[in-house]
Amino acid sequence: MIIIKKLSVAYGNQTIFDNISATINPHDRIGLVGNNGAGKSTLLKLISCAVTEPEPEISINNQCRIAYLSQHVVLESERSIIDETCATFHDAYHAHKERIHLEPLVENNPDLLESYSVACDQEREHNFPALKAQAIQMLLGLGFKQADMDRPVANLSGGWRMRIVLAKLLLENADFYLFDEPTNHLDLHTKEWLVQFLKSASFGFMLVCHEKYILNQVCDKILELERGHIQWYPGNYNQYVQQKEAIQEKLEQQYHAQQKEIAHKKTLIDKFRAKASKASFAQSLIKELERMEKIEPPTSTKSVSFSFPITQNSGKVVLKVEEVAHSFGSTPIFKNASFEIQKGQKVALIAPNGMGKSTLFNILAGIYACQKGTVEYGYNVKHALFAQEQSSVLDKNLSVLDNAYNDCPEQSRARVRSTLGAFLFTDQSVHKKVSVLSGGEQNRLGMVKVLLSGANLLLLDEPTNHLDIPSKQVLLTALQSYQGTIVFVCHDHDFINNLADHIIDLTPEQCIMYPGTYQSYQEYTRALNQPIQVQTKATTSAHSLDTNIRTKYPQQKRLVSLERSIAKIEHEMEVVQNSFADIQFGSDLFNTQCNLLKKLKTQHEQLFTEWQELIS
Repeated sequence: MIIIKKLSVAYGNQTIFDNISATINPHDRIGLVGNNGAGKSTLLKLISCAVTEPEPEISINNQCRIAYLSQHVVLESERSIIDETCATFHDAYHAHKERIHLEPLVENNPDLLESYSVACDQEREHNFPALKAQAIQMLLGLGFKQADMDRPVANLSGGWRMRIVLAKLLLENADFYLFDEPTNHLDLHTKEWLVQFLKSASFGFMLVCHEKYILNQVCDKILELERGHIQWYPGNYNQYVQQKEAIQEKLEQQYHAQQKEIAHKKTLIDKFRAKASKASFAQSLIKELERMEKIEPPTSTKSVSFSFPITQNSGKVVLKVEEVAHSFGSTPIFKNASFEIQKGQKVALIAPNGMGKSTLFNILAGIYACQKGTVEYGYNVKHALFAQEQSSVLDKNLSVLDNAYNDCPEQSRARVRSTLGAFLFTDQSVHKKVSVLSGGEQNRLGMVKVLLSGANLLLLDEPTNHLDIPSKQVLLTALQSYQGTIVFVCHDHDFINNLADHIIDLTPEQCIMYPGTYQSYQEYTRALNQPIQVQTKATTSAHSLDTNIRTKYPQQKRLVSLERSIAKIEHEMEVVQNSFADIQFGSDLFNTQCNLLKKLKTQHEQLFTEWQELIS
């Protein structure tokens, strides 16, 4: 259990926590939310520090083991990926390395035999092979491949090193975890793995994350930090939003009622202050106002409407890609990438990290040359590119306003300012130099420039990077109202699901384009890969049936015939299911195969029902 009691923290004149208190139970699954600067990371860090440096305001049960993941940790290591991960199991790993070190020396140096024997016993006692298998499974879940295990950590990017840090942390088997943006640098597939891992985990956690989908999936309560205070909300993130809106609405009503009461009393005070007979009445009203506990005006999120005129309409076909392939040196990344994007579509390009998603996107944007195949823009297409790292394309010496206006001279200055305001830039912040902006602020500025460009095709590379949930909602609303065509790469489940109407799934062998939302794509692929459950049931039941019992039935021949027919249909169903991998979604052949699969399932159900009746 973690108990926070009357904690106050301030940086200069800025109050972060104002006498806050909270009790956190070991199995709580807490989403920690609040605006940037509200103190989310600070709170996690203070709790983690209290483990080794006790604070009077934070007490932790001695039996509660706490693990902390900082978003800014830097892993420096000369070990391989698997060795660095296994080093989490300190004693077992040390015994293993000692045994490996001594093994070739023992033959020529008998004096080392005792040390070698001790190392072998300790390695066996700790069951290092089982621990190593756990580490490998964790790394595979986080996106590493079996072939990566012996690669040096020093050769990895910062994002992949963070995955090792996360793997080591999860292998600690702590009682309670403090996660500060653990999904940074993870792709969609790995995030889904982490979601399922956390949902099935026995430990509790406090999680800072800027993705609604993850907070909805894994959290059962929300702790909000606002204006130095904390507020608990039961349920996941969506439930928190609903409760927050209801509270805000009630608070707003109370605030306006109190303001009306204050105005009325001030009117009476002004009216009777000068009259001797009413002076005491006026004074009593003044004292009432002084004693009144003022309700702070609630913070409200304004609904913003967007309109981004397109300078010219494109033709029906906006982008056509045929048989595109790419290699780095002698290593092929992907091949047979073919698809057609039409006017008005909003298309998400997805694939696990390392599959070539960014490479294909850069080919579409003209940043990389097309090695094989063709990429053709349609008639009258004008595209604008949103780069993943805006710091490389913005002028750091200019203000926010000048950066936006200089790239969109055809837009009025008032229009530019209003759009910046819609993207959360205040009247004061539009004059800030780009050099002092945060990563999220730079992304918002870059998106304003893209949307005001007048392009009819937007190519967006990781547009949600560095954005908190409110900023993502503003961006989502803007892009939903955009009338042109969008192709984008993104790792935010909720954002993709609410923006994309088509999904392009890139694999090493081909591209498959699916109409519909990301959720419908997931449901389709899950159904496609789901094994036929009745097959196992029928086969198991049939083989487990004692032969002597079966011979007692006069229907034995029919039973044998049914089992053969069921096995044949199950084989045909498997063939049809496998065929979907090579068929374009929504095509005539696709529909034919769907109908055939449905027919086979009906036949299978009828035969299986008869088989069950006979053996019963």
